[in-house]
Amino acid sequence: MASIGGGQQPNKEEKLLLSLHKERSWSSPYVYLFQEFWCLSTVILVTSLPKSGTTWLKSLIFTIVNQQYFSPTHYLLPIPMTYTHLPFTSLPDSIIESICRNPFDTFVSSWTFFSSIKQSSLPALTLEEAFEMYCNGIIGFGSRWSHIPNKVLFLEYEDHKEDVNLQVKRIIEFLGCPFTHEEENNGVIESIIKLCSFENTKDLEVNKSGKLGNIIENKSFFRKAVIGNWMNYFSPSMIEKLSKIVEEKLSGSGLSFKMYS
Repeated sequence: MASIGGGQQPNKEEKLLLSLHKERSWSSPYVYLFQEFWCLSTVILVTSLPKSGTTWLKSLIFTIVNQQYFSPTHYLLPIPMTYTHLPFTSLPDSIIESICRNPFDTFVSSWTFFSSIKQSSLPALTLEEAFEMYCNGIIGFGSRWSHIPNKVLFLEYEDHKEDVNLQVKRIIEFLGCPFTHEEENNGVIESIIKLCSFENTKDLEVNKSGKLGNIIENKSFFRKAVIGNWMNYFSPSMIEKLSKIVEEKLSGSGLSFKMYS
């Protein structure tokens, strides 16, 4: 969606934007409610809910599919891949993979990330303000509960942290890109895991000094990559409120999240 200014007559797209209900955003002036989805005024394509292990999964998938071409000395991020942060319910059937993270760590990681990239002219959003918006689903890319799929390979960030070798093998099998026994015996899977590790990608020069679109510093995408850091931010009342929401939204789904390391 386009911004409006310059005194010109609004076009069709701008008229639609003007007609939508809007709320204060975390990192830009507003988010707009369109077809029960809170979206930014600019269309952006990335993958899964923000700060849920997206960059890690992109790295793994890209390297698995193109493993015969990659070189540890030339591997750079961001990766030229089609991806999205749109809710699963808004995606076509061709979108086949989704990654999710426990909602407590996702909130803290999202708040710190969007706070670091927000427009300097906007007032700071307090932890408490952001938390209320998060619980109400008023956040760019929509409520996290719209991101829970039921017909794709479902991956949990915490499972990746616990046994990345097993999860990478699941991805390989699902993508239909099996490696030969010789490749596995030669440690190709372990090489991919090391190449795409948080420590390695964070330490790449392009991710220490580069920028995405000359706006967002690449280092903003790499914070701690740990489970349970949310405990350093949440008050008892916040824990109680979000725990009730998680229990309500996941009731009967069989899904659960590992909250601690």
